[in-house]
Amino acid sequence: MLTPYWRDLGALFSASALAQGIPILASLLLARLLLPAEFGLYAAWLGLFSVASVFLSLRYETALPLEPAGPERRLALRSVLRTIAAVGAVLALLVAAASQLGFWAAVPAAFLGLGPLVAMLLAASGALQLWLSAEGRFALLSGFRVLQAAALSGSQVLAVLWRPEALSLALGMALGLSLAMLWIWLRCRHLDSRPVDAGADSAASFLRRRWRFVALALPAGVLGTVAEQLPVVWVGSRFGAEAAGLLALAQRTLGAAIGLVASSVLDVFRRDSARAYAERGECALAFDHALRLLLVMALLLALLVGAAGEPLFALVFGESWRRAGQIAVWLLPLFALRVVASPLSFMFFLAQRQGLDLIWQLALVLFTAAALGLPAQFKPALLSYAWGYAALYAVYVLMARRLSRPAGQP
Repeated sequence: MLTPYWRDLGALFSASALAQGIPILASLLLARLLLPAEFGLYAAWLGLFSVASVFLSLRYETALPLEPAGPERRLALRSVLRTIAAVGAVLALLVAAASQLGFWAAVPAAFLGLGPLVAMLLAASGALQLWLSAEGRFALLSGFRVLQAAALSGSQVLAVLWRPEALSLALGMALGLSLAMLWIWLRCRHLDSRPVDAGADSAASFLRRRWRFVALALPAGVLGTVAEQLPVVWVGSRFGAEAAGLLALAQRTLGAAIGLVASSVLDVFRRDSARAYAERGECALAFDHALRLLLVMALLLALLVGAAGEPLFALVFGESWRRAGQIAVWLLPLFALRVVASPLSFMFFLAQRQGLDLIWQLALVLFTAAALGLPAQFKPALLSYAWGYAALYAVYVLMARRLSRPAGQP
């Protein structure tokens, strides 16, 4: 008989496979409808507003698993969503003002206008997924992820069939995220009928108690997102939009493979480690269990992409995307270690060591800028970036492992 751990992990993994497989299937069609340059322009736009989305919640959503389950956590979620709406409104005003003053004159107004909306939807979606995971509502979480992937991918494909350009991808993303958020709102509004004190004092109490997430986790989250999005923007500025588009497809494909594993393990690890840490002040068993599983998955990913990367991309996406497969092989060290490090990063929040995480994220951004900015050629730049990033991830995992141990135990 399966243990609860493997039963929950299996359910989440199955849903993640579907949620990650849908965008990959959509990419097969999109790659044949769009030029690499258009895909690169969309990736740069998405990178910019993905960074902005981290600001909107002020990183309060990462405190949700630390709140008591039930009404208290639901109140915290409401506070997070209101924060996202308020800061998102400010972002929209800033973008509108910048546009009126002549900034980004070459960028279509619709492209800019969709940015704040997408940033708010991304932030709200992330907060809701964290809440569902912390509450152990894995069936609903899985359904939301699958529906969001289907709505987003379907909307993008239809928009690109109507007009094959970068703006259509942005429009499809906004529509797909909106449909998914409407669905989860309808499903969640009657989940828990227990009364919640939604007064201003209660909401303010949550925001005050978790001030460290604004002071430390917010800068770290922004730096981490910048480090992830910077390569496409930097490569586009140095080596052209076509190179950025090839890199974006390689990252998107490898990222989907990572999401298949990492999101499932993270959901279960977040719940189990939070319970253990609250009871005993350590979660070494949950950490080691997750670490072993992630190492096996990272090895399988490396073997698959290393053996078939370039020909597989050419076969699946078309000959014009063959170099994206080559880039995927170059990036393997980074993405293999990201499979391991991404779920285990929750330890820094659980142990309230956001300051340590901030220092590491700052080092990561500085390294990324140097690795991509100093080499004069495209391949050496990506190789130095991939191997250096992987080394920093290895250090990150070792730090997280130490935090999972009881005080004084190595």
